[in-house]
Amino acid sequence: MASFISAQELAQLVRDPTKTAGTDYLVVDVRDSDFAVGHIPGALNVPAHDMYAKAGSIIDTYSHVPLVVFHCMLSQQRGPKAARIYKETVDGRLKVSAPNDPLFAQSVRVLDRGFGGWSRMANDRQAAHRRLSERRHADETFNIMVAGPRGVGKSTLLQTLCDSFSVLHIDALSEGERQMYTGTDDADVDPFCIFDTLSGTTHIRRCHVRTIDPATKHVVRVELIDTPGIDRDEVAASACVNELCGEIERRFRNTVDEEMSVRRSSVERTQHVHAVVYVVAPP
Repeated sequence: MASFISAQELAQLVRDPTKTAGTDYLVVDVRDSDFAVGHIPGALNVPAHDMYAKAGSIIDTYSHVPLVVFHCMLSQQRGPKAARIYKETVDGRLKVSAPNDPLFAQSVRVLDRGFGGWSRMANDRQAAHRRLSERRHADETFNIMVAGPRGVGKSTLLQTLCDSFSVLHIDALSEGERQMYTGTDDADVDPFCIFDTLSGTTHIRRCHVRTIDPATKHVVRVELIDTPGIDRDEVAASACVNELCGEIERRFRNTVDEEMSVRRSSVERTQHVHAVVYVVAPP
């Protein structure tokens, strides 16, 4: 009985530019009229009911080919049967062949799961290419968290970053912060007072900023994360650090869960923190 070859293994041969169908490998599709609807590139169509009559001519033409792969739609009946008929014909030839006959080195295989499995693999590959293309053309993201003791200028640093963007659009603030800085729910946010640089930060605050890279003209989504100052008291400092570490871990898990999901969101921002800037007090 012929052994199976996976669609992935066969695809490596078919896509290899140094390999040629009919020379380095041969795919024999034993389906009938459905061959015309779709088939593996370079495949030879020999309907299963013709295999007894045509096995000899296939051997005459392709005896030099090191690998012959048979398949039908699912490779459950017609494909394996055709491979068996072909192999029996080969074995009969080898009984009277010279020792240097290339048929001795020829491997006969059956495509696992047939053309149906090949099609599913090809569709998965195309879907992966589409997802990759979507990600390549998606907005770039960068999430930065600023941490450090009280009074070292963390909020001022973040505000300075905002001020430095050549094109700035405030994409999202929490409703409470939007009201804090504008007084209304739908008013534009003043980019020069996003972060409260005068009073201390008491909780983790986030601001989503959308800007444009002047060099590439790509949209860049930046999330700026302000954090409470780490207290000098050891217990309070430990609690604050644990809160920050928990926030980083939570966002990382969310990103991993999104990456592992069957259907990735096309609009979901990458949530994990790309960089943490720890600001220290000047000496």
